Amino acid sequence: MNFEDMRRPVILAVLAVLSAVSCGPSSYTMSVDVRRPSATGYDFSGKSMAIAYLVDGKQSDSTFIAAMAEGLASGLEKDYFNSETVIPLYTLPYVPDSDYSAKDTLVNLIMDLESDVVLLLDRPVFKESVFADKPVSGYNPQTPDGTQTPDGPRASNSLVTNATVPFYVNLYVMDAMDKADTVRVFRGISQYPVAFWANGNESREELEDLAHIAAASMAQSGGASMAGRFAPEWEKLNCTFYYYSDYAWVQASEKLVNCDFKGAMDGYLELVGRGSADRRASAAYDLALCCYLIKEYEMAIAWLDYADRCYQLPNSQALRKRCLQK
Repeated sequence: MNFEDMRRPVILAVLAVLSAVSCGPSSYTMSVDVRRPSATGYDFSGKSMAIAYLVDGKQSDSTFIAAMAEGLASGLEKDYFNSETVIPLYTLPYVPDSDYSAKDTLVNLIMDLESDVVLLLDRPVFKESVFADKPVSGYNPQTPDGTQTPDGPRASNSLVTNATVPFYVNLYVMDAMDKADTVRVFRGISQYPVAFWANGNESREELEDLAHIAAASMAQSGGASMAGRFAPEWEKLNCTFYYYSDYAWVQASEKLVNCDFKGAMDGYLELVGRGSADRRASAAYDLALCCYLIKEYEMAIAWLDYADRCYQLPNSQALRKRCLQK
């Protein structure tokens, strides 16, 4: 379980609160930002990932999809690995009539690449580009994107051709650790405005190739945008826990406040079998809260069952409702 999925809560004067003396359990409510699955339902936290992309030998397609794969990897690394470069990229030769959305295909990739999650980018499908009516001609010391040409000014017979390149790309995703155990297909659809040099004698097919190569410069940002669909979401929760003034309770509660949920659970496990019914119930409830925060919802409900058998705490039903909604 990855305990780094929590952001440190803001606690005001917590040590003073925890040291208060009370006969029965005292309660404290803290605010915690909890990481939840992405909008797609995927949560890649703590899992290894690999990205593969298909190439068919056509330079414009291969350049484009390679750039998109790099952007996809960078985006996922930013969201799940603190921007560390840890997601490997692989090229796969495109085989006509193959079903790349088939489960067997992705399962084999997961086994071959030894990753928990595999994302497979298909070849880009370009629609017919829309070219400007009149290319800009004449002497121009800069490239279309405003940078100086590496070999000096372009000749006077060069043309700057503007175009809009529409396309779509399919992304096949399989998470071997996901209970669904299936392949999901996502389609990215967009169009890129491009500008490139031409001499005015190119065929339509040659112009299309030049436009596609120019579009590759924007594909990396497109891949990063695609990664955003898998970014985890954050939910702010107000969580109430119970405590007593005993040293063991203070220690466990301090760990809970500081998002050390494993340490807090170890402390509460020592307390759950001790003392009066309300103390046992409070320790069990706090264990349930820790389980809820680390997404162990079934275990949380089991601890709530135990707590309720010992003693009825005011916040037990509210926490149970949260668990059942997950």
